[in-house]
Amino acid sequence: MAIIVIAIALIAAVGMLIQSSYSTAGAEGYTAAAALAQEQLELLKAQPASYWNSIPGPTSRQVTLGNIVYTITTTASPSPEDSSKMVDVAVTVTWTDRGAGRQVTVTGAFAHP
Repeated sequence: MAIIVIAIALIAAVGMLIQSSYSTAGAEGYTAAAALAQEQLELLKAQPASYWNSIPGPTSRQVTLGNIVYTITTTASPSPEDSSKMVDVAVTVTWTDRGAGRQVTVTGAFAHP
């Protein structure tokens, strides 16, 4: 009887260990995606204010980290608060993890003259 109880406990512990490793791997993907989105916003922040006088269309690029391909899409639009001086920017990073599509979006606003 004790062997059966120990076997059941070990099976449950192994199941929790497997689930924990999947969760850790998933969290790594979200962390990498958030860092890529923030990096893209920092690159845009380095642009002169005049860059935003002509709002660029959506742009996309791909980055491979490990064996995961991340697609970084940047979209800019006039800000509804003050379209003459502000631009709203959304950076969306998408990737596939274990057959499922994942996505992180980071937004920011930039001033232009």
